[in-house]
Amino acid sequence: MQGSTHHSGRRSGSILPRQIGCSEQGAIFFQCTHSQQNFCDQDLIKEWNINVLELGSAGEVIWMRRILDKYHEAAKEKNVRIVHCCGFDSIPSDLGTCLVVDHLNSLGKKAAAVSVLFGKLSGAAGGGTIETILNQVATEPFRDQRAAADPYCLNPPSTRHAGKSGDQLLPRYNKDQGCWTAPFIMSSVNTRIVRRSAALQKSAYGEDFTYNEALKPGGLFSAVAVSVATILGGAALVVPPLRFLLRKVVPKPGSGPSKKVQEKGFWSATVSARSLAPAGQQPTIVKAYIADPGRDPGHWSTSRMLLEAALCLSQQKEEGKLMGLQQSGVLTPASAMGMLLVDRLRKADFEFDITSK
Repeated sequence: MQGSTHHSGRRSGSILPRQIGCSEQGAIFFQCTHSQQNFCDQDLIKEWNINVLELGSAGEVIWMRRILDKYHEAAKEKNVRIVHCCGFDSIPSDLGTCLVVDHLNSLGKKAAAVSVLFGKLSGAAGGGTIETILNQVATEPFRDQRAAADPYCLNPPSTRHAGKSGDQLLPRYNKDQGCWTAPFIMSSVNTRIVRRSAALQKSAYGEDFTYNEALKPGGLFSAVAVSVATILGGAALVVPPLRFLLRKVVPKPGSGPSKKVQEKGFWSATVSARSLAPAGQQPTIVKAYIADPGRDPGHWSTSRMLLEAALCLSQQKEEGKLMGLQQSGVLTPASAMGMLLVDRLRKADFEFDITSK
């Protein structure tokens, strides 16, 4: 790529698009920060061939839905790819699912259900990410918050409100992975990204594909404790006096973990896929392990994921066409880059491994 590289903090209250390079297919922009009033200088999409990569957080489903409704058709007309959630949310979930679905496809099968369970992880949230969540709850209209609660709110209109997947709020036993699970705070974004990937790539995913994501805390007691803490945390977000107190104790915008915390950080997850199977036949089960064993999830690992996504988007478009990946519109990591990005991340010391079949 040619052109200059710019650096910015992960999040603040205004738009700070950062051009990281140009190719024959157009410029690639990091969108690491934004407000919910505008989108990365809207003329970029209308006038030029600009591809946009965006970092998401747990408070931004409403914003993504607005971008989808407003720019999807315009992006398709301009042959532009807008790819949401190219960091810890939601590349592990989206590409972990892509990995097992691709493996089932290689066996001549389609996926009926996929579950991603996050295990131990080490890191710390940045103050801007937390502020984004608090601000959304405090300022967004209730009707938009209710719409974002729909598990299929990022799907194409024809597939919204159709399916069996839903958000997990209480402890649940996962039969495919044989363990108790608890709600995972980031699933409110990740699940919607994965379902959009499935809807955009119908030829790869099963017609009635379902997706579940949770935390694997280590036993029923821990699952109950995490569930209770999640419910109490949600209450603190929506009750104004509690939200006011919460702002007093959480990290402030612009702050983040130290270099030492980032260097000692890590994350991992296990993935399980169950194939569609005719009546009377047993489905095929495929399992995978995904991880970044040497970088904290929210900052260092996210930065590397975003970088590799940008390089993939700018340098491997023709390969993506041959693989049947989406070439324009408001997309997801799996629908825009798929196994091309999985391979790049493997070379960058991420683990994306099929463990059993």
